[in-house]
Amino acid sequence: MSHEPSVPAGGIEPGKQAMSHVRYLSETIGIRLIGTPGCDTAADYIENTLQQAGFQTRRQGFDCPAWTLESTIMIIGNENLPVMANTFSRPCDVAAPIVAVGTSAELEAADLHGHIALLCGDLVKEPLSTLENPVYLPAHHRRIAELLIAKRPLAAITVNLVPEYAWPVIEDWALPIPSVTIPADIALRLMQSPQIPVRIMIDSRFTPGQSANIIGECAGDAGRIVICAHYDTKAYTRGAIDNASGVAALLALAQRLAQRDLACALQFVAFSGEEYGLGGDRYLQDYGLRTVRFGEL
Repeated sequence: MSHEPSVPAGGIEPGKQAMSHVRYLSETIGIRLIGTPGCDTAADYIENTLQQAGFQTRRQGFDCPAWTLESTIMIIGNENLPVMANTFSRPCDVAAPIVAVGTSAELEAADLHGHIALLCGDLVKEPLSTLENPVYLPAHHRRIAELLIAKRPLAAITVNLVPEYAWPVIEDWALPIPSVTIPADIALRLMQSPQIPVRIMIDSRFTPGQSANIIGECAGDAGRIVICAHYDTKAYTRGAIDNASGVAALLALAQRLAQRDLACALQFVAFSGEEYGLGGDRYLQDYGLRTVRFGEL
């Protein structure tokens, strides 16, 4: 596989060096969702750059979902409406009336058999964590997912309450129900005519995949310093800030410190799977440690 040449350490101002990494990760590669070719290409680039700087590298591989999306369509009557497939959604082609629910109590009481669930209000205030996230799974996130699985609607529609920033509300590979996110104004239209069937077509593919943490290291006798950042992104973003900028700083620092004679050991860790709590768990296992869930002592 060919690689963009990494920036040589000598004679280049560190800011420019870092920016070249940001541009390559976020512009040349782009979206780096776990289990996709973009994430794999980023891993190769990071490993190549660390090797050229003079560090020994290794990979910590782990299983992850691999999800690809071809198209998403939502139709009411003869009109195509703005829609976004939720990350890791299963494929579907369904048409049914909607049932709108805004709280966990309403979701629990609703009869969703043969219907499409429209999740709004308190249920969509933030992106919902996956049931298999080893780090962050609030109780109300778990409850929403478990109710959806028990109620088994034909599909779920979630409402994005932030008009200036489009993001999928559901990002759960453990949820077998197809789902999409729509803007709030479109949700109001659907709620005004709930008896009219809505058709949702998602052309996606969901398979087992692999990803890896990339580690570059050098030996030393006076302790160890670990410098880390994650390189994967969510599904609909190129991730310049989340987190190509962090990886760029890591790589630029590695290129500078490779020229120094330091007493301590250095370890540069580029994590994958941070967005869904995966890569860190694999890293800790190698050191006999365990992941602590958010909120635990």
